[in-house]
Amino acid sequence: AKTKRSYIVNKITALEKDKRKLYKLGVFKKVKIYLVEKIAGGGVIVSVSGSDIIIGKKVAEKIEVSQC
Repeated sequence: AKTKRSYIVNKITALEKDKRKLYKLGVFKKVKIYLVEKIAGGGVIVSVSGSDIIIGKKVAEKIEVSQC
């Protein structure tokens, strides 16, 4: 069974085009996200508002979170 750890997004330092994509997917400052799975190569699958999304390594590294 996979455990979902919850996090709050503190800051996103990605490029503007990537920030816009994340915003459209519901990932922005102060939003709670759940880590579903880490993917080989550094990407992650996160759950946001009930939807699972895949975020690549380069963008994921630009999302600063704190565990809640």
